[in-house]
Amino acid sequence: AFRKVFMNDFNIRNARIIDGSGGPVRQADLAIKDHRIVEIGQVGPAEIELDAAGNCLAPGLIDTHAHDDGAFLKHPDMTFKLSQGVTTVVNGNCGFSAIPMDNSAEGIKASGGILTGIESGFTDLEGYFKTVLARKPAINNMMLVGHNTVRSLVMGTQRRAPSDKELSTMAGHVEKAMEQGACGFSTGLIYRPGRYSETEEVIELARKAQPYGGLYTTHMRNEGDKLLEAIDEALTIGREANIHTHISHHKAAGKQNWGKVKSS
Repeated sequence: AFRKVFMNDFNIRNARIIDGSGGPVRQADLAIKDHRIVEIGQVGPAEIELDAAGNCLAPGLIDTHAHDDGAFLKHPDMTFKLSQGVTTVVNGNCGFSAIPMDNSAEGIKASGGILTGIESGFTDLEGYFKTVLARKPAINNMMLVGHNTVRSLVMGTQRRAPSDKELSTMAGHVEKAMEQGACGFSTGLIYRPGRYSETEEVIELARKAQPYGGLYTTHMRNEGDKLLEAIDEALTIGREANIHTHISHHKAAGKQNWGKVKSS
């Protein structure tokens, strides 16, 4: 039987396109083929045609600071993100991540509570991604490996420096996560047990993410009276580990500290 061949797989017509380039909004059609945008403007016929009726069409937003590790397991439709135009999130922030995991009560606690009430079964990032994908998530999920989680699994909440063996074990967790697709290493040095770590410990662990092109992202040790010292520490870690560094919350808490953000 005769089968009509279409130029495109999917067209969105009559859209007000905001492409993120900073240019003006324009009225146009958009064509998709093999899951890729192939043309914007006047486009040929497609197997599926959608009339946008003058509504806006824009690239999906990327939420670079999320704590949705567990939400992908509980709410894979991720409606609360999609309804805001978010199509990609970065999880594992502030030193707390779903991985590594040992499925004990203490292991769940190590995640900072983001896996509370969830029966996971996974222990590493590969297993986490497999579990998430089985639920057919509606949006993309990038993962950081969290310092607080790693430290809790290896040392609990002990207020001391790690032994050489403990530091090596922590480094192994970070390196394994990076090998399995993590986008970087995060800290929450204002929280327990991260606040018990010295700068050198963090540098050593951040170095394990660097060869993979990973990012070091931090909820700093202080956002108030010692904000400037905390920023100095973050920059020192970035320089010493030779890794791209992102400060998650750059603010000055407390009226007496107003103006310090500018100073920093």
